[in-house]
Amino acid sequence: MIKKINAQPKFSAGEFIAYMPLLLSYETKGIVNNTLMIADSLAKRSPELADDIAVLLPNTFLE
Repeated sequence: MIKKINAQPKFSAGEFIAYMPLLLSYETKGIVNNTLMIADSLAKRSPELADDIAVLLPNTFLE
């Protein structure tokens, strides 16, 4: 179900990327895991966004 979200016509990749730092800062493991799954799927589907997504990920693993 989660991976299908970014395939929806109304899904805004730019908005999702803007909210990623907030989503990745949550202590709830499920939110972080789902955010990472959506980001992975989005990066595979839109390689031009992969760098924007990759820049946001290191802080997730340092916290």
